[in-house]
Amino acid sequence: MPGGTAAYDYIVRQIDELHKKKEQILSQIEVCKETAMGKELTDLEFDLLKETLSIFEKTVDFMDVEQKRAAIRILVKRVVWDGETVHLYLYGSKEPPCDSSK
Repeated sequence: MPGGTAAYDYIVRQIDELHKKKEQILSQIEVCKETAMGKELTDLEFDLLKETLSIFEKTVDFMDVEQKRAAIRILVKRVVWDGETVHLYLYGSKEPPCDSSK
């Protein structure tokens, strides 16, 4: 295994940083999961959710499929397909009342 070169050290350092970011995101997802289970968010929980959303775009490429699913479950409360359009209702958003005639 090569070692000691500047390129090798740089790559290893980058991998370590990405691993740390991934672990932080997983931790944040767990906290968000717990808070999103049917209760209003406290200011601290809301700030954590906001932070998670702000870095989601930058980190989604490093998540595996299960992590992406978990992140989406935290954000999306309900999905409605009306035959033409998908309507996503996020946690905390106001949604129209269910129309059972459709």
